Amino acid sequence: MKKKYFLLSLFLLTNSICGFAQNSQLTVFNKIVFYDGYAATSTAATPAGVIRLENSRYAKKLSTADITSMQNTLSLDVKINALCDNYDRQGGVFLAFVPSGEAITSPNKKTIEIGRFITPFMNKNIAPNEVSYNYDLNHLMGLFKDQTFLQKYDVWVEFFLFGVPYAAQTQISGCSGRTDVFEGTVTFSSDANVNPVSDYIPKPLWSRLRMNKTNDSDFPGTAGRVFYFSNDTQLVDASVHLITSAHGAGQNGEEYVRRKHFVYFDDVEVTNYTPGGLSCEPFRKYNTQANGIYGNNVQSAAWWANWNNWCPGDKIPNRLIGVGDINPGEHSFKVSVPTGQFPNTNDEIFLSAFIYSKDNVVLDTEKVQTIDYKVYPNPTKDIIMVNASADVRKMKVTDVNGRQLMNETASSLNIQTLPAGIYFLQIEFENGLKTTEKIIKN
Repeated sequence: MKKKYFLLSLFLLTNSICGFAQNSQLTVFNKIVFYDGYAATSTAATPAGVIRLENSRYAKKLSTADITSMQNTLSLDVKINALCDNYDRQGGVFLAFVPSGEAITSPNKKTIEIGRFITPFMNKNIAPNEVSYNYDLNHLMGLFKDQTFLQKYDVWVEFFLFGVPYAAQTQISGCSGRTDVFEGTVTFSSDANVNPVSDYIPKPLWSRLRMNKTNDSDFPGTAGRVFYFSNDTQLVDASVHLITSAHGAGQNGEEYVRRKHFVYFDDVEVTNYTPGGLSCEPFRKYNTQANGIYGNNVQSAAWWANWNNWCPGDKIPNRLIGVGDINPGEHSFKVSVPTGQFPNTNDEIFLSAFIYSKDNVVLDTEKVQTIDYKVYPNPTKDIIMVNASADVRKMKVTDVNGRQLMNETASSLNIQTLPAGIYFLQIEFENGLKTTEKIIKN
C-alpha cells in the first residue's frame, strides 16, 4: 500500500514539474524606482543591465537566453507600487528595436508601445497600495522567433511612468522631502502548452505621438494625425495595433469628455470608437487617496459612461484593427477626432500605432512627406475651403453611398446646392497624395 501511494505521489510530482517547465516567466524590471519626472535625472544606482534614460523611463536589452525562453504565447504583466506620488499618472511598456550592436540612444532605434496604463490615486500607507495590469500580446510572439529580424535588431524593453511628488510631500505621511514616486515591475509570461500563434512581425508607425488641435495636429483647427509610408513588397495579413488616450484635467478638459475617434487606412474608414464608457467602480478599491474623480459614493454605470475616457487604476485598451493584405505602394494611416475642443494648454491625445504582418518587410517612412492641411469651415452652409502645405490638384465630393456629386480642380468648393447632411471631401494634392475628410452641410 505504501509503495502504491509513493508511486502515485511521484507521478503527480513529475507531471507538476514538467507542466511548470513548459511555462516561462521573464521579469525584466523588478520594483524599479521612478523619480520626479520634472527633476534632473537621478544618479541612484540601477540594477545590472538596466539603463535609466530619465527619471520616468528605464531600458534593458533582452539577452539571447531571454528571447529563447519565449514559448508559444506572450502576455505582459505590470505591477505598480505606491511611493510618493498620490495622483493618477500615465505609464507604459515599449519594445525598442535597435540595430544590432548600437546603443539604446541610437537615432536608428524604432519603438512600439505594447501596453499603456493609468495609475490610481494611491496612498502608500493604505492597503491596497499596489495595482496590476495584464495584456495579451500573442500577436507579437513572431518577433521572438524570426531569426532574420533578431539578427538585424537588438530587442530592448523600455518602461515609462511619469510621476510628480509635490502633493504627496505634504499630503502623505513619510513623503516629506522625497522624490521617489513609484515602484514598477514588468514580467513577460509564455506558455509552450498552447498551440503557437501566427508569426507576425511588427512595423513601427507612431510611439506616443502627441495630438491636439493647434500645434500638434496634421490638420490645424481639428485634431488629426496622418502617417504616410511605402512598401516595395506585399504585407501579408496585416493589422494595426493602436493605443489612444485623452488627457487634460482642467475645466472641460479632454479626459472628461468622450469623443468619437475615426481611424482610416488608405483614406477608407476601418473603424471608429468612443473611448471609455465603462464603470470605474471595480477600481475604486485601489484609489486610497481622496480625489476628485471617485468621491465618497458609489456611482452607477450610466454615470461613469456619461463622461469618463478611462479609469484611474485601469489599462488603456490595445485596439487591434485588421486591414488585410497591403499591396506594394504608398499608403496612409490616419486618426481623426473631429469634435475635439482642447480648451486648455495641457489638453492632448497620445497616439501609438504599429502594423504587424506575416513578413519581414521594413516600411519606408521617408519616401512620402506629411502634409498639414485645414478644411474649413466645417460645418458649412456653402463654401468649403482647404488650406494646405502643398498645392491642391483637385477635390471631389461624394455622398455616404460613394456617389460622386462634385469634382473640381480648385482648393475651394461651393456646396450650397447640396441638401443638408454628411458628405465626404476627397482631396488630391499636386504630389499625388490623397486624403478624405468628412464634412457637414447645414
